[in-house]
Amino acid sequence: MAYDFGMKVGVDGESEYKQALKDINTSLKTLGTEAKLVASEFDAQDKSVAALTARNEVLNKQIKEQQNKVSLLEKALQNAKDTYGENSQQVQTWQQKLNEAKASLNNMEREVKNNEDAIENATDAEEDGTKAVKNYGNATEDAGNKSEAAAKVMKTLGTVAKATAAAVA
Repeated sequence: MAYDFGMKVGVDGESEYKQALKDINTSLKTLGTEAKLVASEFDAQDKSVAALTARNEVLNKQIKEQQNKVSLLEKALQNAKDTYGENSQQVQTWQQKLNEAKASLNNMEREVKNNEDAIENATDAEEDGTKAVKNYGNATEDAGNKSEAAAKVMKTLGTVAKATAAAVA
């Protein structure tokens, strides 16, 4: 006859959390390789809107998975507390994993925020550049029109000067 001392729930629950955590970590590794692929498609120093947007797409996927990981680790931590007690080694291990996952999530969210700011700045710079080119084109056209007007005035002045010289002669 087998005796159940309640540890089976903790151990079984813990193995389920570990398996789910392993699956999330595998997904995060895959997204990490996707981030490397995106980085390889653009120059490392490329701060174009396209490069930053592609990077943000991958980061947002990573953030979603990291949020799932944090949620899972919070449940595993609570399970360990209920099963082993507040000060057990298992609780401390889960707490450490949770802290690391939250720190990683914070870093990812900060990177997305920085990329979004860079995208906004790049977009503003592109708009400013477009306006500057348009203004330059308008100024060039205006200068051309003024040159034509000045040429007409000079031609008229030349005609008047010739007529005056002929009259004086």
